[in-house]
Amino acid sequence: MVRDWAGSRRLRPATLPICNRWNVSTIGTTGSQGSDSSLAFGLDDQPAIAYHSGGGQLFARFSGTGWSTVIADNRDEVWSDVGPSLAFGPGPDGRPAIAYSKNGELCLARFAGTAWNIIRVDQGDPPSLAFGPDGRPAMAFGGSHGLRFAQFDGTRWIATTVDPHGERSASVAFGPL
Repeated sequence: MVRDWAGSRRLRPATLPICNRWNVSTIGTTGSQGSDSSLAFGLDDQPAIAYHSGGGQLFARFSGTGWSTVIADNRDEVWSDVGPSLAFGPGPDGRPAIAYSKNGELCLARFAGTAWNIIRVDQGDPPSLAFGPDGRPAMAFGGSHGLRFAQFDGTRWIATTVDPHGERSASVAFGPL
């Protein structure tokens, strides 16, 4: 699956099924849709996309026949001009989580079944999101303190500096146990 944003100002995911023909669909059509998008597959093997659109973080999931979109965070603060500033991944429970930077504030929006819980993690951007073998979220990100790593310990987020001279972009992944 790939996504297109440039030019059309619309989020347009495309899939290449077994028959080798691309299926292209449009998720959003009003205003500026789909900047800083991040794509992942849920535990149901269906694609989902988190993206920024006109002052908010949106989450779209494909049901097999169409896309449904919800607002994860609609706080209308000034957005960071550093991009991409969003990472998305399903947690081990299948519920989506979105890591993003908003005006230098690193946040995690996690779906709790009926609503999105938004947690401030640290200062920095752009984030990379992964879930550890214990199922807890972790992020790598850059900022004024260099390359940083933060992980939720079950009660709070603990952030450490990996490299004080590190670059702004970061990536995090966990290997098998």
